[in-house]
Amino acid sequence: MPLSETMVTGLPRSSSQSDNQKPTPRLKAIINLITFLTPRPENFILIVAAVSSKSSRYTEADIEYHVYVIRYRMGKHMHILLTGASGFIGTNLLISAAQSGHTVVAFSRNGRSLPGATTVVQWSLGDPLPEHARQKFDCAIHLAHDFSGMEGSKRTIDGTLSIMAALRDLGTRRQVLFSSVSAHAGAQSTYGQTKYTLEKLCRDQSDVIIVRPGLVLGNGGIFGRIRNWVRRYPFAPLPDGGRGQVRSIAIEELCEDTLRIVTSDNVPKEMNLFDEDSRTLRSLVKEEAYAMGRRVLIIPIPSGLLFGVLRTCEALALKLPVTSDNLSGFLANQSDIHQPSAWYP
Repeated sequence: MPLSETMVTGLPRSSSQSDNQKPTPRLKAIINLITFLTPRPENFILIVAAVSSKSSRYTEADIEYHVYVIRYRMGKHMHILLTGASGFIGTNLLISAAQSGHTVVAFSRNGRSLPGATTVVQWSLGDPLPEHARQKFDCAIHLAHDFSGMEGSKRTIDGTLSIMAALRDLGTRRQVLFSSVSAHAGAQSTYGQTKYTLEKLCRDQSDVIIVRPGLVLGNGGIFGRIRNWVRRYPFAPLPDGGRGQVRSIAIEELCEDTLRIVTSDNVPKEMNLFDEDSRTLRSLVKEEAYAMGRRVLIIPIPSGLLFGVLRTCEALALKLPVTSDNLSGFLANQSDIHQPSAWYP
């Protein structure tokens, strides 16, 4: 895959880099030529990158950054299993993986075709590993979660552990468990408690990497629902006015970070994936409204009152964009229990 300027977008920069620094045209031309002529160009490219960069105005930190971009974009092509592939993170991760040259077997409840998937398999938590999916994967990424209360929690824990064990027996060497920043010993939400239980049960498994993303910004998930609300209405009711600081990460960055974890050799056991600087939900919503060319009135609602409203609606079987469990997990996101992970391959 030829190196382009867009490949640098969203990747971590060294402290010495300015926003307008990009790989030199000569560096890109040499890399593209070697990539075209050589089946496994990584080692050649790293040498050329260093020589080309050292002969230019770039510093050693810039050389390290170029090498990182090259190694990530032109490195290993993996055979990946992805559960929960039809969800917000899953569908975006499939496309990112395919663009990076990986093959992905996607597990989803409906088994329908998904962009970026090499193969789609109908599977739900609690099902055994299908016979035609009993193969050795380089990595398995576990996104599947059952949100149907306590029964769903048990199904998530048992089903995830079961498929992990089956894949381990088949020789899958790395498994990535998607957890949450709401997962900790004092978690109040069922979601956070479920994820924390899975974390505890997987901590002694050497092949499992635990990933905790913050609030994921994009067209899906909780923030996607808030975005859709802003698109439709001129006001936005936010818990406590949205003034609490939240940990967040853009969906594009989350996908890139996840693929770095999949392809890198030395990865920490636990990874917290969110921006170093926290933001208020209020500012995020206002930015989204501005990007849409809209004005939005923020209506503060005490979180305790909002809990009561959501639980009453749930008791009456009224569907709203968010649930009381969503709110509990979101408020947990405002704590500083988990700090951003500083790691580069």
